[in-house]
Amino acid sequence: MHYQFPKRSVRMAVAAAGAAAATAALGFAPALAAPSAGITIPVACSPGALVRAITRAPSGATLLLHNACTYLLASGLPTITKTLTFNGPSSIARNTRTGIPQFSIMTVGSGGNVTLNNVNFSGGNSAGNGGAIYNNGGSVTVSGGTFRQNNAAGNGGAIYSAGSLSVTNATFSGNTADFGGAMEIHGSGTITHCQFLNNSVRNFGGAINNYGTTLVDDSSFSGGRANYGGGVDNNGSGSFTIQHSKFTSNTAVSGGGVSNAASMVLHDDLITGNGNTITGRGGGVFTLTGMTVSDSTISGNQAIQGGGFYGTNSYKSTLNEDTIKNNSANTGGGVENFGTISISRSSITGNHASGNGGGFCNAGPGSVSHSTISGNSAGGTGGGIYKAHVTVVSFSAVVSNTPNNIVTGVSTGCNVS
Repeated sequence: MHYQFPKRSVRMAVAAAGAAAATAALGFAPALAAPSAGITIPVACSPGALVRAITRAPSGATLLLHNACTYLLASGLPTITKTLTFNGPSSIARNTRTGIPQFSIMTVGSGGNVTLNNVNFSGGNSAGNGGAIYNNGGSVTVSGGTFRQNNAAGNGGAIYSAGSLSVTNATFSGNTADFGGAMEIHGSGTITHCQFLNNSVRNFGGAINNYGTTLVDDSSFSGGRANYGGGVDNNGSGSFTIQHSKFTSNTAVSGGGVSNAASMVLHDDLITGNGNTITGRGGGVFTLTGMTVSDSTISGNQAIQGGGFYGTNSYKSTLNEDTIKNNSANTGGGVENFGTISISRSSITGNHASGNGGGFCNAGPGSVSHSTISGNSAGGTGGGIYKAHVTVVSFSAVVSNTPNNIVTGVSTGCNVS
């Protein structure tokens, strides 16, 4: 038995077929439906395919990069001002052959919202900011991937962000810039579970230079080099919180591990084995403005002044429930202060100064409460505490220091006997 179309339906089908045939006869193809947001677009392993995908994809699309492909670019990708997700594992790199111009590999403009999953960036070389990624007012989310040997003549060797930035489980190694070897952050930033290895700058922030509101959690910084802040530097109106993180073997003129000139909190961090050059202050931590350090260990660092921690200017620093041990300097083996400082519920042990203040040299208003200062030594005097300014010590044990426990100095400086 065959189904019979109603005569009206047959007439409509014939008319539609005739219209399509007439359109084809005139040389026009039937219009295709526009791709919809939320689609996944495979991207072949060629720079041209990647450029076309970025240009043509609708906002909200996911670009599925070719597995294990390296997209080798001779120029920067088109500026992204829509929502796009890039899925690896793949790499995007600047071609380093002679004659290739300088450029940022990826630029995200205002309105852009980019997510990068397991995408590696290498060889970016910007004449301005952001060797790998230049975020100019957009939003960038990075999950996984490596950023290796990117450079910016300006700021942010791998990433410069003047928008919103979130980075998780990524590795940054061998990146260089004038400020912020791995990244410089303006706006907001959240960095979690990341590794920063051997990044360097000519000025501030071997790995990160911060001017924004930034949280770093459960990350590690090692081998960084800078003028200020071998690991990280905080500047301008920046608000910087670093927690559950580790700084090792970073170097700088001041602030071998951490340098601060704005608002900063360190919580539950390990700052160890960092150091300074011949004029250096603050082997572990250097601050020009007040900061808070809590539940952290500052150990095995060295400097000319303030082997573990150095504070200056009139701002107040608070050290609470910290362990400051086995640091060394000419003065202030553990801590040296020229600002205002409060030390509470902390342990300062095993530090050494070749001059004065083996444990703590204080040349500004200061207090020590509910703390232990013991086993420190000085080649000059004040093995435990050298008081070059009013220092209130209460409910604390200052004992077993060499050659003495507490000495009141005659000057507001730590280098005067």
